[in-house]
Amino acid sequence: MGSPSEHHGERIVEQDDERLFTHRDFQRVIAIIRSADDEITTVREASVAFRGIREQLAIMTRVFAASVALAIGCFSYLFLTTNELTKAVTRLDERLAGVDGRFNGVDKRLDGVDKRLDVVDKRLDGLDQRFDAVDGRFDGVDKRFDALDTRLDALTSAIGRLQPPQKQTSLE
Repeated sequence: MGSPSEHHGERIVEQDDERLFTHRDFQRVIAIIRSADDEITTVREASVAFRGIREQLAIMTRVFAASVALAIGCFSYLFLTTNELTKAVTRLDERLAGVDGRFNGVDKRLDGVDKRLDVVDKRLDGLDQRFDAVDGRFDGVDKRFDALDTRLDALTSAIGRLQPPQKQTSLE
């Protein structure tokens, strides 16, 4: 076996971007191709088969590179969209914080109104108690008037009995 680029007297053609195809590489390629049930007997057949595999790998590399580029584009889009969404949510939070501040001011004002209404309610409760007391007094006066009315009725009937009987005059 002379040089690594010769096998059974055939020279393997090298391209500028290829490294030397050694006997060990040749044996590996033959093992791979035989596992696919293809018969390779010459270096030329192995070289053709290896080029086919190499071209398939190149195609797969291009597809993978395109997939990576597409994934990077998708992730970039998601990043930009998420970033814009985060900014929008931040602006919304700032606006809601302003609204919360306004509601806190309104809440304080309503607390002041509530305290004032509590004072008015206490005053009205005092008036209610006074009216209840006046109503109680009127009930007492009403009872007195009823008792006085009963006494007057008793006196009127007693006076009526004390008067002499009235004479009856006949006109006949």
